[in-house]
Amino acid sequence: MAAKTAATEAGPTERVVFTGANLAARTRSSGQPRHVHRQHRPSERTLRSTGAQCAEARPWWPKLSGVSIEIANESGMDVPEEDLVSVARFAIGRMDVHPAAELSMVLVDLDTMADLHMRWMDLPGPTDVMSFPMDELEPGGRPDGAEPGPSMLGDIVLCPEFAAAQAVKAGHSLDHELALLTVHGVLHLLGYDHAEPEEEKEMFGLQNNLLAEWYESLREAQRRADLAERDRKLLGKTGFGDAGDPLDPA
Repeated sequence: MAAKTAATEAGPTERVVFTGANLAARTRSSGQPRHVHRQHRPSERTLRSTGAQCAEARPWWPKLSGVSIEIANESGMDVPEEDLVSVARFAIGRMDVHPAAELSMVLVDLDTMADLHMRWMDLPGPTDVMSFPMDELEPGGRPDGAEPGPSMLGDIVLCPEFAAAQAVKAGHSLDHELALLTVHGVLHLLGYDHAEPEEEKEMFGLQNNLLAEWYESLREAQRRADLAERDRKLLGKTGFGDAGDPLDPA
């Protein structure tokens, strides 16, 4: 299936998006990939109230970090790409990463992920997410240090079909599972890991908080949009709307 690529940012990027095919041929010079440790998966019901549906079109989408994110869907599955870009941008913004940073996301099928998993991790079979750091970054930095410049975060590779099976086992939607895996992948790109108990506690706690805050930002944006629409209708009924405004000289 041909790659479906969408560039989402306020400016063009000259960066080539890594697809499943050329990720497999990539050298190890850009850093060792990392992938998810399948524990501490928060329930979708815990993080989101009824009515905030991830797959719905949202003209009221919250404006977040200006990070450039490219997403290529080679998985053969229909997934909410806009949601994945949104949650990635939200997490990156919350982690104090330079707003001109760049990220690539690739969605692949089971065979491609299995090949990447073996090639890079020496582990058989597919997995849910792998992160390929490009520039070694840390969020924040010294308050008295120089202002960090734009940077290439790296690549996140997701396997929606594998994630779908996990979502069924966990009892939540595929959309939620993919959002969770995206945040997990972003944190790996920023240097977080879960090899040790303390690292795991920090990373998964941060992951859950970021995901919960993202859902809340969507709910707040929806509330504001609903309020604006209500006000528009009220003004229209009183003659102060766009049509028939008595103060409009036209």
